[in-house]
Amino acid sequence: MNKEQVTTMGRLRSKNQEEKIIMKTSTKITADMTINEVLKISKQAAGVLMGFGMHCFGCPMARSETIAEATAAHGADLELMLEKLNETVGDNACGGCCRKGC
Repeated sequence: MNKEQVTTMGRLRSKNQEEKIIMKTSTKITADMTINEVLKISKQAAGVLMGFGMHCFGCPMARSETIAEATAAHGADLELMLEKLNETVGDNACGGCCRKGC
């Protein structure tokens, strides 16, 4: 969701409120999202990122580095990573809560 779309939703009182709205309405992880944004959208994304060799979620780079930049730095396949990350979002996500492997 871009700033224009957020603005059309009405005036927002704080950046925190804006982030909550984006998280609730965003259903697709894209290459231009930061690692931090991805982790806010999907908690299961951490496992995917670790599978691609990205282990430092708490480092300062996670706040500003995009998925595209991170894949380039780690020599990972961007399209494959985006596919795997998007499997953790929405209807395709399985948090393992019921142990059915949905």
